Amino acid sequence: MERRVGGGADGETRTRDLPLTRRLLCQLSYVGIVCVGEGPCYLSTSEYIAQVAPSVERLDPSEHDLVRPLLLELYEYEQPFFSDHPQLSHEELGETVQAVPARFQGENVILAVREGQGLAGFCWCVLFDPGTGLEGEVAEVYVAEGSRQRGVGRALLDAAIALFRERGVTLGYVWTRGENDAAVKLYQEAGFTPNRQLVLTWYPS
Repeated sequence: MERRVGGGADGETRTRDLPLTRRLLCQLSYVGIVCVGEGPCYLSTSEYIAQVAPSVERLDPSEHDLVRPLLLELYEYEQPFFSDHPQLSHEELGETVQAVPARFQGENVILAVREGQGLAGFCWCVLFDPGTGLEGEVAEVYVAEGSRQRGVGRALLDAAIALFRERGVTLGYVWTRGENDAAVKLYQEAGFTPNRQLVLTWYPS
């Protein structure tokens, strides 16, 4: 039998008659020190990671090309999950993987519909190329309450799509709440489609 200091992750007792690989994995699930028979004791997963955590560094821009093989590997792995997109060969994907620039610039474009001395509505577009192709984001769209139901929002989004096409945008997107039915309907009518990817966000605490 194994003896252990600390509790198992699932509270179960593990015996030495388990297959070796399974036992090793079980040992890594302990919180505390794991001791096998009268032999040496092993650090728990958290303690092991704390002592041998990988060292992370910021690459110098002159070394950014080191990333290209991994980017190509990533693209090849992810591509089959999007079967509705063109499936590129290894060589074709290699041609799309460019050097990662150290810096890039963006551009804010504000599209608006005037009304009197002010605006009936606006669409704030952000254009930027992080090194993988020009992207366009519809950051904000808003129509004044008194100007709604007159096609202002649709006209703004149509103009945004026209801007994306004019500039050669390779990916355009917009964020909205899933329960905002009116906005979702408007975006879909303008050509945006739901994406299967899960978007996770981070904010400073």
